[in-house]
Amino acid sequence: MSTHSSSIRRNNTVQNASLIASDTAKLKKVKDPSEFVVVSRTLIEFQLLALQAQLKLLDELAEMSDEEKLKTIFELLDKDNDGKISAVELADGLRKIRGDVNFEESIELAINRVATFDSNEDGKLDSAEFKTYVDTLLSTLGCSFGEVSEMIVVQMIFSESGNNMGENIAGALLSPEIDEAVKVEEDFRKALGDKRMKALFALFDIDGDRNIDFKEIVLGMYKLTDDLDDAASAAVEALLVFDESHTRKLNFEEFARFMHTVVAASGKKFDDVADKITKLVSDEHYMSPDDVKDLFAMDESMKMLMEIQADAEDAAKILTAIEIGKSNRLFDLLDLDNDGAIDFHELTLGLRKFSEREDMRSTIEKAMSVINTFDTEGKQKLNKQEFALFIAEFARKSEADVRELVDFMLVCSALKETPEKEEAYIKSLSTSDVYFGEY
Repeated sequence: MSTHSSSIRRNNTVQNASLIASDTAKLKKVKDPSEFVVVSRTLIEFQLLALQAQLKLLDELAEMSDEEKLKTIFELLDKDNDGKISAVELADGLRKIRGDVNFEESIELAINRVATFDSNEDGKLDSAEFKTYVDTLLSTLGCSFGEVSEMIVVQMIFSESGNNMGENIAGALLSPEIDEAVKVEEDFRKALGDKRMKALFALFDIDGDRNIDFKEIVLGMYKLTDDLDDAASAAVEALLVFDESHTRKLNFEEFARFMHTVVAASGKKFDDVADKITKLVSDEHYMSPDDVKDLFAMDESMKMLMEIQADAEDAAKILTAIEIGKSNRLFDLLDLDNDGAIDFHELTLGLRKFSEREDMRSTIEKAMSVINTFDTEGKQKLNKQEFALFIAEFARKSEADVRELVDFMLVCSALKETPEKEEAYIKSLSTSDVYFGEY
């Protein structure tokens, strides 16, 4: 460590210690006027020490070369003195310099920065890699290091916008996971530039429109898993998690991130399995007529799922494409007049089949409550999306598996008959009867 760097660190330590002592003195309770004078004097002395340390820091900076300033910045960031800057260490520095990012945002920024400039792929920046990062940043900003170096050092030492104690503890605890996230991001960037990833994208992109839709993801994943349900689940996850442009399709980068995540889940790197995956997707794969029919039904369910996702208040209400398909089949059974909506009478008749042990009044009130809660269009009816949201919420409150719940409801709806007197009574009820409790 250079003489200037050592002096800066020493003065920085003096400044911090003086500020802490000053804050402690402020909290001290005084008993009489004479003690007040003593405490006040002590407070002023500590504040003067802090100011003197700051002035010495500025004097030292003025005498340093650009190379020494860069080394000083590196050493200030390298808190554990291991000769490298981790993402956690860089994140704190970014917050001090920028002042406009929170803890989580700074970690995300730091992961991207380290992944970009870590040429030896150890998940951290050494001094040479850090210099490349700084040079690239300055070139982007259109300024020289000499113009901003002193400001950076001053911000890192004097700024109060860095991590607080709790965030520093969180950063230390999460450091292994964050270092691993850097390596995962580095591997993704390698995969993104791999010609085999581009070839794989072209194989998935059946219609050649440079985007991959739900059916294309399912078809590609079906070749890898040989299971249509698993392929559909993977496609749903791909569009819900990786479709950042909200087009219900994946562009190349979104597709690459999806495939990289799929591979990483198996504990491997893309480079290890790229050839095998490409071969599997290249092979012809027979699909039965029933599989093809299911695929198109899933595609319709997926479109509905994306619309529901946009409307749902929380992720717990979201169904998978397969569960949407089952919900739609139940909807069709309850939609007695086939008008594409379930009204109060149809819903009450349906609920009556699997809640026959409760009294009629409770069933009627439950049906009316469902209509009032999930009818977003004010038509006193439920469309398929609204009905699916009701099913999801019903399953959540019942702590039941959605598929098992809907299967049970399907069986009840198909096999059970509502007694004629009950059916006639339900059909005779008007909305006003229910509203005013006249039933």
